[in-house]
Parts: sequence; C-alpha cells; structure tokens
Amino acid sequence: MKKSWKGRMWGWLAWLLLLATVLSGVACKTDGNSTDTDRATEEQTESEEPDNDTRMKLVNAGEAAVTVVYPENITRAMKQIVTNLIDAIEKETGVRLKSKSDSLRVGATHNPDTPELLIGETNYDETGAVLEQMAAKQFAICRQGAKAVIAARSDSDVQAALQYYITNLISQNVVEKNGKKTLYFGEYTPDSGKDDNPIRINGESITGFFIIYEKGNSGYQVIAEQLQSLIQDETGVRLPVCPDATTEETAGEFLVGPTNRALSKTLYETEKPKLLTYELVVEGNKVQILCGGTYSARECVNSMEFSFMNGEKKEYTDGKYFSSDLAPIAQARADGTDLRIMTSNVLASRWGEDYHGNPTLAATIPPADQRAEIYAAVLANYQPDVVGIQETDYKWGVYLPQYLETLKTVYGIEYTWVYPDINGVPNLTGILYRSDKLDLVKSDFFDFSFWDPNYPYHLRSIAWGLFREKSASAREFVLANTHWSGPENPEMAAACISEETELVNKLKKEYNVPVFCTGDFNHKQDSEGVAKFLEATGMRESMRVAKENGTLVNYIGGCANVGQPRQSETYIDHIFGYGNFSVLRYETILGNRVVWLSDHSPQIADIKFN
Repeated sequence: MKKSWKGRMWGWLAWLLLLATVLSGVACKTDGNSTDTDRATEEQTESEEPDNDTRMKLVNAGEAAVTVVYPENITRAMKQIVTNLIDAIEKETGVRLKSKSDSLRVGATHNPDTPELLIGETNYDETGAVLEQMAAKQFAICRQGAKAVIAARSDSDVQAALQYYITNLISQNVVEKNGKKTLYFGEYTPDSGKDDNPIRINGESITGFFIIYEKGNSGYQVIAEQLQSLIQDETGVRLPVCPDATTEETAGEFLVGPTNRALSKTLYETEKPKLLTYELVVEGNKVQILCGGTYSARECVNSMEFSFMNGEKKEYTDGKYFSSDLAPIAQARADGTDLRIMTSNVLASRWGEDYHGNPTLAATIPPADQRAEIYAAVLANYQPDVVGIQETDYKWGVYLPQYLETLKTVYGIEYTWVYPDINGVPNLTGILYRSDKLDLVKSDFFDFSFWDPNYPYHLRSIAWGLFREKSASAREFVLANTHWSGPENPEMAAACISEETELVNKLKKEYNVPVFCTGDFNHKQDSEGVAKFLEATGMRESMRVAKENGTLVNYIGGCANVGQPRQSETYIDHIFGYGNFSVLRYETILGNRVVWLSDHSPQIADIKFN
C-alpha cells in the first residue's frame, strides 16, 4: 500500500530531525581535530561576511547601505562636490547612493540608528561631536555610531576631505564577492586637535597640512606620496595627497614641484631652478620643494629623511634648506673644437621596468621621468651639437620634450628631436641637434630589412640627417644614428653591417662632406663586425683616434648595471667618422648621478675639421 504525500512528508521530516541530532553531537567534539563545524565555518567565510564584522558598509553586496546627508544651506559648489563623491562611489561599485539635506520638520529629530553618510557641517549630533575634537584647518573622516562622518569647519576643508576620500579611501576599501561589490567606510582621523607633531613649520604643527602636486603629473604624484610616507613614518600622521587643480588652497601645504599655488609660481619664475638642483623653501605655512625635475624632487625628500635619521631638528622657519646641485660638472669644449658629437643609449622605460627579467635590479632603477631629468642635465652641461640617442620609447617620448623645453627656457639652449616617432610609432633611434646653431638640410629614416614593420616600436633602424652650420662658415656634415643587433644574432648583425655600409658609402658620394655614425652597435671595438664596417666605409673610430693622439680622457666603455660603477674597458657605443678631422677630446661621461641614467654612459667626441 502506497503512503499518502502527507505520510511521506512526515517521514522525511523525522529523518532530517534525526540527522540534525547526530550532526550536532559530532559538532561538539573538542579533541582539537577539524570538525564539520570547522568546515561549515570555512564555507561561510567563502560565501558571506562573518557575523562579527563590525565595519561600516556604504554599499553592501551591490546594494546601497546608507544615504548621503548634506547641510540644508549647502552652496552650489559644495553640492557639486557631494555629487562628485556619489559619482566616484558609483564608478567603483556600480551603486548610486541617494542623497538628502539635513532639514527637519518642527519637533522632529534624527534617528541615531539609521546608517547615513554625513557630509560637512550638518545639524546632526554626530557631526558636532567630531567637530568639537578638531582644530582649525583639519578634517576628519570617521565613524560615529551608525553614522559615517566627513567633516571640517569650512567648505574648502570639506572639499579637501572629500578629495582625499575619493583619491585614497574608496578603491582600497572595495571588496567583490560573487560578482557583487561591498564598499567599506575607510577612516582618516587627524590628531584630535593635539599640537604635538614633531615636524613644525614656523612653530605650527603640520597636522592638518596637505601635500599638493600638479594635477595630471604622475611623476610628481609619486614624490608627493613618498613625502606622505616619510611624514607618516616620522609622526604617525598620514597627510592627504591631492592634485592642485581639484583642491582649493588651504592654510598649510607642502608643494611638490611646479603647482598652481602662488608660492610655486613666484619661485619658479624668479629662481628658475636648474636641472638636478633642489632646495626646500619655507615661507609662512607653505613648504615648497623647488627642483629641476622629478629626480631632484625625490632627492630632496631623501635629504629630509636623512636629516631625520641623523637626529636633526624637525622645526623649520622661513628660509631655504637642503640646497644641492647633483648635475655633472660642465665640461668646456677642447680649444679649437668645431663640432661636439654625443652618443647615448638612455635605456627604454619598458626595459628599465623589467630589467632583464630581474625584479630586484628593476626596483632600484629610477622611472623614465626621473632619468629624463638626469639626461637633460647632461645635455645642459656638455651642450653637444648633435646627439645620436637610442632606446627612446613611448615614455621617453612623453618626458624628454618636457625637459627639452626646460633647456630652452632656463639655459637658452634649443634642441630639436628628429624622428621621435614614425607615423605615431615610437622610434628608438632618433637624433637631437642644436637648432639654435644648426639647420637640418635633409633627413631620412629606415628600418633594417629584417625588422617587422608591424612591431609596436622601431629599434633596429637608422635615422640620418644632413646638417649645416648657421655660422658664416656654413660647413656641412652628416650624422647617422643606429642600434645594431649583436654578434649573438649573426644574420641580423650581418644585415645591419651591410645595410649601414651601403648607406654611408651612398652619403659620402652624394654629399662629399664628413659623415659620422653614432649608436649602440652591440659590437666591441676590436670585434670582427666593427673591423669589417670600418674597412668597407673608410671610417675611423673616434675613441681610437683620441687614444692615438693622447686626447682620450678615460678608457671606460660605460656599460654596467644602472647605478653601478663603470669599470669595463669594452666599448659597444661608438662614434665613427669619415673625412679629414681630428679628435681633440673623447670622454665617457661618468659624473654625478649619470650612472643612474642608463646601463650605458653617454660618450662625447670634440671634432675639429681639418
């Protein structure tokens, strides 16, 4: 006889009750071994937040968990800032929070148990409690009971607080699980109005200061964050880092580089800091890192750190501190020089960031924006007329023009870059020339025959130009710059030698002027490849000519890991020349900080036409 559906249901319920009883007994074991309860806890951790998680959530598993509340008398500008915050949260989580003013009907009160995000000087008790603990020119981002509070005593400081929250505390507090995002409320609290910060500016604690950098300048942003970490390590206070264009000026600020603040503009216009120089300028409640670029800004912060480590005082009054000049010593041309040529492999940013697959070494290499300042300082102090430059990839294409502009405005030296790219694709073998001294008459570029034209950059190639002096002599010469494959790739190397030989012999015949070749040839000075090229073109190696004439300054090839001393006598960077000329000076540039430029050191030849 079949049971009814009710009988079957009660049978199943009885069975489940028995099973639950058995499992509960198992779960009570205390022998230290893993139990079903342990496994259940692990499964819960993977699928949902633990019950004891007391962190406040603004967004919970893809749903809004709070309402944004702002003062009833909010200005239009402040309302836009609140909107920016809501937009930023939506961008990170996909959830748009609702908002309302703090207005109340007569006799009504705010419910302290309702989760809300309070912005600015609202009429909530929770906002008042936070403001009571704050000194002027501070802001707080903190929790009060069921409320999240972002508060300050002025609209400009509230703006700074919201900017800090958007920049530093949203993305870091988003957790995604099962395709749904939760945003926890990240907190920032000042020193509760206490004035005991050991770093003081004209007697004022830096608690409540901001660190400001030029909006969109990622290089200076990195330095601003370095300064932020240093101050936090020394004081325990984490100052907000904010871009200048989106943050109203506050009383106390550290200014990193050329910001839009009045002090920055005045100092950069009057002082015109040179490349690889820096100093810390204190004026009132503003602290300016005045520098020639991002590398020197980094070194200024390092100087502050060294002073703290050495136990020096941390109190600064109006004046200048840590002034330093790291540039290589300017080297005048040898008497009688007609033309100074330089060759320089500057190390592509892509290979500096992944240095031969060695992350330990890569971590020590300054980024391209900092190394570009070092390179520009070499140009400023040696002032070559023409430069064969190698490995200028996409980031060099961004940063080098900025420093070339500094050379023009600060030093009065004008360089023009020939073939920085080919139809928008970065060219890693271009030419720089003094356009205030030389005219470019004709130029051309080609890849070696084996190079894939679909590659995202040009590396194995030649750029050349016919130049004419603007002086009365109007002498002409040709410079060709290249980057060969090494002997470990014999077929490619052979193509480089053969095709550049053909070009040089063609240029000799067509223009009947001195022809010079610069480059990273990846072949040593005594290699078979170099010997074959010199024999086929009738060219001479400038370094050897200088050595024979006693005008070789040093015999160091210039190749080593970035930051390491150059000790090798092996040359793979060369300056070859054809024609009637003398070499009055040949130097591998090793001066101050140049070893941090690249794994190659620049080389110069002072040439006299006979």
